[in-house]
Amino acid sequence: MTFLQHIVREGGRGSRVRTRDLRFWRPSLYRLSYTPRPEAGVTAAARGNQGAFLRNRVLRRGGQGNKLTGMKFLSRLRRLVLRSILGALVLAALAAGSLAAAIANPAPFFAHRLTVGQITLLSAAPIPDAAADYLSTVDLIPRAAMPAFDGPVSVVILGEGWRQSLFMALTPGAGGVTYIGLNADTVFLSGADWATGLLVKDGRSIPPPRDLAYYLRHEISHLATGQLLGAVRFHQRPRWVIEGSADLAALGAPDRQRLRSVVTALEGRVVWNNWGFYARERLLVDWAIATHGPEFLWTTDWTDAEAWAQFTAANG
Repeated sequence: MTFLQHIVREGGRGSRVRTRDLRFWRPSLYRLSYTPRPEAGVTAAARGNQGAFLRNRVLRRGGQGNKLTGMKFLSRLRRLVLRSILGALVLAALAAGSLAAAIANPAPFFAHRLTVGQITLLSAAPIPDAAADYLSTVDLIPRAAMPAFDGPVSVVILGEGWRQSLFMALTPGAGGVTYIGLNADTVFLSGADWATGLLVKDGRSIPPPRDLAYYLRHEISHLATGQLLGAVRFHQRPRWVIEGSADLAALGAPDRQRLRSVVTALEGRVVWNNWGFYARERLLVDWAIATHGPEFLWTTDWTDAEAWAQFTAANG
């Protein structure tokens, strides 16, 4: 009896299904009965070389795959960044458009309205009777030879909260603002104490001479200048012309020598409660009108520094 017959017979005892036992033992039989041929060493070496070749090929393909994967990642990252930038630009455009629409038509944001003469007051809070008394007596005529606004004016009292943050988003520190080009007949004020006639900003009242009448005359003067020049030319004018003419209309002609000494001593940083925030600009506009005439303001291209240099050269 051969060794193979012995294994098959022993594995098949106690069971009539021998095929399963034979399958079980067959791998062991192959391993036990394997005898390498003389040329097996050469074949194994050749197979080893072939295996090494295949492994290297796989590794090379894997490297190319990693390179392609990296390129795909960079491409996807680039697309993601571009989409993010585009999304941010779209959101910014929508926000700017919404703000412009609100500035152009602020009435829906304010439930209370009062009209006194040429002034229409808009407010989110109830308007007290003192407001009507104040508007009926306040003098809004320009204090100097400045253009006067022709037509009704809307004055929006923003009050504290999100309305002030929205409508003064571009000038958060201002007490009053106009938007020439977006709304040609509306003045936005941070707040008002009608009983005392003072402007309210950040919960405190602004003391004279920058009282409520000053802010109304100053901002309405901007509307008048915009009405005279148009939106494009208005925004092309130097800052000293725009703010100086509005401050001159609001406060009148200054004591030129006294104001000049104050401006010079403080290098342009004046105590605005006493002299006005735009004291230097008001001084320059007053001098320019006296020297060159009112029309000079609407044609000059002097910068702030050039206007101050001309003023100091002319006045020693």
